[in-house]
Amino acid sequence: MMDAHFTRHKKAWENLAKRAQDDPYAKYALYASRTLAVKHPDVYLVGDNAFYEGAQKINGFRESYDEPTALGWCHMHSGHEFFEKGEDYKGIPDGKPLLFGDLKLDKYRPTQARRIYPEPYLPLIDYRLGPLALTLKTEGKVVTSLELAEMIYFQAKATGVDVDHLFLILCDDEEAYLVNGGNLISVRSGSSVSSMSGNPVLIFNEASVWYPMMARDDRAQNGPLREVVNRFVKRETEPAADEWDLALIDVLKDVSALDDDAKFRMAALASVRAGGWRFHPYARLWKGFVPEEDLDIDISRRLGLIREFDRLANSVSPATAYLIGVMGDGTIEERLRRLSREYLLNTGVVREAEAHGWKKAWRLESWGHLWPCGLMEHTIDDAFRSRTGHCVSQAHMIAGVLEMAEIPHVVVNFDRGGVKEGVNHHFVLSQDGSFLFDDGIVNFREVDPPTEDYGPLLSFSIGGQWASTVGDKLYGNIPSEKIAEKIDQISDALANRFELRFYADEPSKKTLSKDGFIRLLETQAAEYVPLQ
Repeated sequence: MMDAHFTRHKKAWENLAKRAQDDPYAKYALYASRTLAVKHPDVYLVGDNAFYEGAQKINGFRESYDEPTALGWCHMHSGHEFFEKGEDYKGIPDGKPLLFGDLKLDKYRPTQARRIYPEPYLPLIDYRLGPLALTLKTEGKVVTSLELAEMIYFQAKATGVDVDHLFLILCDDEEAYLVNGGNLISVRSGSSVSSMSGNPVLIFNEASVWYPMMARDDRAQNGPLREVVNRFVKRETEPAADEWDLALIDVLKDVSALDDDAKFRMAALASVRAGGWRFHPYARLWKGFVPEEDLDIDISRRLGLIREFDRLANSVSPATAYLIGVMGDGTIEERLRRLSREYLLNTGVVREAEAHGWKKAWRLESWGHLWPCGLMEHTIDDAFRSRTGHCVSQAHMIAGVLEMAEIPHVVVNFDRGGVKEGVNHHFVLSQDGSFLFDDGIVNFREVDPPTEDYGPLLSFSIGGQWASTVGDKLYGNIPSEKIAEKIDQISDALANRFELRFYADEPSKKTLSKDGFIRLLETQAAEYVPLQ
């Protein structure tokens, strides 16, 4: 049975790598996965640096860091304010920034990556450097040595150390080190050492990389890197790889290449699943990719792009392949109930004492924020490691599993209407209308308690095709006539549970029927330009 899981997981990697040859969504999904089997691992440090800069200056990030669960205090009390503030906002008035110099890094527990991810795990391809925003808050503070080394890197940076002389080193035994000027620092001990336990396979910082496996060598352009390589690399070590690994790596070398600054910045945004607000450094990285007003919208173009990067990244997660194995054989209901149970056990948190619509009190539910809402989305790897991800991320995690299982579905985003005014919600519907997945909980029609009636449809994603469906905010990656086709699919998936309606425009909250919205689409077809 495990052989079948590995075969499925390998096929997912092959499919994503092949797709990345001509699909930018797939290229950026490689960086959203945070695999080290990419040409530009420095992208990860650049993306994480933007998080670091924001955390160091925005009040409330210290309180979010100290919160022991993904039900973050900062989000619960003040998250909505962050969407409404301008560039000068300093954060929660009574909060504190997260100063990296104050972090107690000896509390973190480094281990091998294969102990973090479920089987099927491919050591050479599935080794990941998780986002700093995640690794700071993993469950039990369990991280890889390289992830802990990155924390030490940013802690050194916070004390004023010149980043040109800071380098991360990963060895073939998965031990990691930090070079700080003339000192070699062991992650395990936190002190200077004279030698390493293994042979270096990757040396990098935000500006330069030495990485033979991915044919990356910046020594000619960077003197400090050249000095570090000359000092510590006695021989180049061939990766412990089989024929399949080597063939995939050859493809990934090419398809993960980023040949201009715009692609590098987008890869950095994908790598941290960035949303952000006007006052956060992520906004700087987004400029030039989206209109200025997009920074004031929660269901934004930025969110549409990141959702799809994450959906594809989820396809190559060991967790996705693992859950497919848990589903096993049987009826669709039997398989999906097993999926829901295992998913909730690995990613869920215990929610409030009161029932919430059809959901029971004290339920196990997959929902949470490590940091204030809007900062970032999450992949299924993040959820397995920290029980995080609000409804947007959760819907795309489950969608990744359903897609691998070849179960037709749609991801929908509705205004909550009578459930909770002014709040929107993402969940997954089966295309035949038989079930939905809502924050990890499966609900079968006419078997489980009836679900709520929702307000207008705000956006959707179906097999990588997505769009916003608010009359004065029409955008997506498909032509307007395709939007009409997808709306018909969503209507079928609702199976007459409630009437599908739309906002003519957000300020007035005037609603339209499905036919009325289709007519609106037709009148705006000339102005609508799909995002590339």
